Amino acid sequence: MPERRADTEDFIVFTKPADSRKFYRLESKDIDLDGDGLSRWQEGKMGSSDTAGTSGTNASGGAANDYDTLRSLMSLQVVAGNPNAFEKEGTPATITVRRSIGTMPLSLRVSTDIGTVDDTKSNAAPTDYTITDTTDAPTAIVQLPANEGTATPYEVARVRPVEDTTLEVPEVLEVSVTSAVGTLPGAAPSTMVKVADADPSVIANRTLYVAFLGREENVISTASGYATALVDGDNNRATISITFNNLSSDQNTAYIRVGEDLEVLPLPLGQVAGANWNIRAAQTEVTDQAMLNALKDGRLYVAISTANNPVKEIWGYFNKTTGSEVFDATRDDLLTPAYGSGTWPIPQGDALEREIWRFMSQATFGGTTEMYAEIRALCDAALAGGGSYLDGLSAWLDKQMDPAQTPTLSAEIAKLRDKVGERSAVMWTRGVFVFFSTEAGDAWVLEASGM
Repeated sequence: MPERRADTEDFIVFTKPADSRKFYRLESKDIDLDGDGLSRWQEGKMGSSDTAGTSGTNASGGAANDYDTLRSLMSLQVVAGNPNAFEKEGTPATITVRRSIGTMPLSLRVSTDIGTVDDTKSNAAPTDYTITDTTDAPTAIVQLPANEGTATPYEVARVRPVEDTTLEVPEVLEVSVTSAVGTLPGAAPSTMVKVADADPSVIANRTLYVAFLGREENVISTASGYATALVDGDNNRATISITFNNLSSDQNTAYIRVGEDLEVLPLPLGQVAGANWNIRAAQTEVTDQAMLNALKDGRLYVAISTANNPVKEIWGYFNKTTGSEVFDATRDDLLTPAYGSGTWPIPQGDALEREIWRFMSQATFGGTTEMYAEIRALCDAALAGGGSYLDGLSAWLDKQMDPAQTPTLSAEIAKLRDKVGERSAVMWTRGVFVFFSTEAGDAWVLEASGM
């Protein structure tokens, strides 16, 4: 007689007498011993009794017969109510289910697996989260109450993030829901969720990186500037801005780069405000996490090239810093440090030069070599007299504000009239407008009504 090893096994063992040959004819038939519409094999798979139509061991706990319970289980759909779990806020992702058949209570099992096979992406590890029920009790067995999950999805489980100190890109997780009893045929219904460091919609969760742009070695240039990368709380994307001036020639390109001038992201020409950068694998950084690590470790830089300097004229590495988009006068760390202290050292040599160029980029439409020399002379004079370089900057600003030294429209027109008298310029009037042109090809149009 054939021997079936167990109801849960899908094969039969035939014992053949020694030294004999047999011909076997197998005929497979479903056997439904209790007449509930499920074969003995199906009953064995789903953990219900094959001698009773309604088993106390089925997923409904005996609230419904075995057949209806199986049909309800097979109709389950899984949806992420909230697909994102955030470590900083402790916000869990939520798992909801919906069924198209049955209203009986069901006992369900939640399981997890990797969420992506893309080698550039990150999967959530078991140490990154805890599966809980809706009371936040850690468990893999959850309950769908009677009459729930029929018209609308019903929350049965949560993926609660485990906070750590590691800077990470979003990690993907597949969450499946099936019967808590036995094994159902086919793949269990599932959904995807993400575990991230912090909520990207919260402005305070952003991280600021700044790159101070200076000239490349052996490049003759007075250009300078800075770039910022404002990274969202989930480390999925950043907003890039660049400010610079005094390039030696027309700009060719602007890039975020890594390593030996390997291009990560092309940026718009000119001053850049709010350019989007999705933090993704590129070049030598073969995963999204590796690219984030490169930013964190100060290995990414901004480079600006020009016609005169096609490799790069100015550039600088991104480094993490702190900042705020809203001024808070009560913060101790925003108090002005003492001049000459460790947090505001007295600039000397190259440091003073950078400070003057920074001042010109903020106080003017762009510094020049002549302007730098003028301001540097005032700063040096102030330092020699026992003052600070700030006294030199103030003296230059006072000079710009002095009406006696500020050209007026009338004075400029008088100069042009002198040029007309010298026959090096032509002037004529049309109503309230005065037109000038010179032999060199320069031209001006002035409204003279306010003179």
